[in-house]
Amino acid sequence: MADEDWAAPSLATSCVRIEAIAERLLQYASPVIAFSLSGNPSLPVAALAELSHHDQVDVRRNVARRVGERFAAECDGLMEVAHKLIMDPDPAVRIELVRVARVPDQIRVIALEDPEESVREVLARAWINPSRAHHFRLLNDESGLVRSAACSPCHPSPPQQILESFIENPQTRAAAICHITLTEEMASRMICDLDPEVRSAFAAHPQIPQAAAEELASDVDGVVISALAMNEEVSEAIRNRACTKIASEKYELSMLVGFSLIDNSWADRSLFPRLRATVGEVWDRYIDSPFPWVRKILASESLKLPMVAVQALLRDPDPEVQVIAASCADTISSEDLKRIVAENGEGGKIRHLTNCDLTDREEFPVEALEQFGRSTVELRKLAARVSRSENLLGLLARDTDPAVRARTAQNPHVSRKDLAALLMDNNSSVAVYAGMNPSLPEEWIEEMIEGIG
Repeated sequence: MADEDWAAPSLATSCVRIEAIAERLLQYASPVIAFSLSGNPSLPVAALAELSHHDQVDVRRNVARRVGERFAAECDGLMEVAHKLIMDPDPAVRIELVRVARVPDQIRVIALEDPEESVREVLARAWINPSRAHHFRLLNDESGLVRSAACSPCHPSPPQQILESFIENPQTRAAAICHITLTEEMASRMICDLDPEVRSAFAAHPQIPQAAAEELASDVDGVVISALAMNEEVSEAIRNRACTKIASEKYELSMLVGFSLIDNSWADRSLFPRLRATVGEVWDRYIDSPFPWVRKILASESLKLPMVAVQALLRDPDPEVQVIAASCADTISSEDLKRIVAENGEGGKIRHLTNCDLTDREEFPVEALEQFGRSTVELRKLAARVSRSENLLGLLARDTDPAVRARTAQNPHVSRKDLAALLMDNNSSVAVYAGMNPSLPEEWIEEMIEGIG
C-alpha cells in the first residue's frame, strides 16, 4: 500500500513517530518533504540541525520557529542550531528566530549587531526584559524604528535623558508618550501634534486631562477615537461619545472587528465590548448602517437582539454579516441555516468565526448534506469536510474534482475501503491528505514507514 511519492510527505508532516524515520526521510532530495519535515513539531534536534542548512528559505524559517519554541522544554543541541540560524544569510530566518519569546539571551545578544534594521526592530519588540545594558543599546540604535520598538509599554521606562530626547524626535515621540508624566504644557503639545499615532498614544495615557479627552473626542482619526474609547481613566460620557462616533462615521476598523470576533481574550481588552453595547442598545439605528463592520458588530450581538433584528441580519447583503448572525443567534430556522450555508459554501466557516461551524448547529438539517454532495464543487467540498455518512463520503471519494476528494481524504469518518482508495489516488495531494487522516489504521502506518526505505 505504501508509495514513497505520497507516504513520505504524509509521514513527514504528521507522524508521531517521526524520531524513528526522520533520518530516512532526510535522504529524499525533495523540497516538499524537507518543508513538511521542518513543520513537524516533534522533529529531532539532529534533523533540525541538518535542515538549518537547507537551500530553501521557507524550510529554514520553519526550523527557526521550531527551535525557538522548543527552548523552554529542552536545550540539548538547540543552542548550536540557534547559533547557525542567527547567522543565516536571509533576514527572514533571523527574524523568525528572534521573535520567539523563549529564545535565550545569548542568541538575542548576537542579533543586537544585526546589519538589518528589520531584524533589530523585531528583536527590540520581542525582548521585553533585557538587561539594562542591552536595553540601553536598543534605545540608542541608529534606527528610529528600533528605538521606538524598545520603548513600548511592555518595556522598562527609558532613562529620563533618553525619554526627553525621544519626545523631541518625531520618529520616537508616539512610543515614548506612555512613559512620561503628563504636565499641562506636555498635554497641550500632544493634543496639537499632526501625527495621529502621537495623538492616539496621548489619548491612551492614564493621566490625560478630561478637558483634553473632551477635545480629542472630536478628532478626525479613528485610531485616536478608538484609543480614547479604550482608556478606562476617561469619563464614561466621553468614552460613550467616542463609541457612538466610531459606529456612525467611516473609519477603517474592519480588521480590528475581525480580531474581536476571533479572540475573546483580545476583545475583552479592546473597545469592542463597549462598541457592541453601544450598537446593541440602539440596534435600530445601526441595522441599516452603510458600514459592513458596524453590522458585523451588531450581528455578533444577535443573542441579545429581538427576532426582528436577527431576521434582518440573516438577510443582510454582506454574507459575512449573515454568517455571524447565524452563528450567534439563540435560535434560527432550519431553512435560514440551510440557505446561508448553501449560499456561502465553505464560507460558512469564515475566518472571523473559526470556531463556529454553522453545520454544527443542532438546527442544521443533516439531510441537506446529501443535496450538497450532488451540487456545486464548493458545496461538495463542504459536504466532504463535515459529513459523517459513509455512503455520502464514498460518493465524494470518487468525485471527479481532486479538491473534493482531498476534503474527503481528511474526514475521519470515511470508510477503510474508501480511505484505501484515496491513498492510491492518482493525484498526489489527495494521497498525502489521506496519509494524514487521523483514522488511519496503525498497521497501515507501519506499512508506510517500511515502504519509505
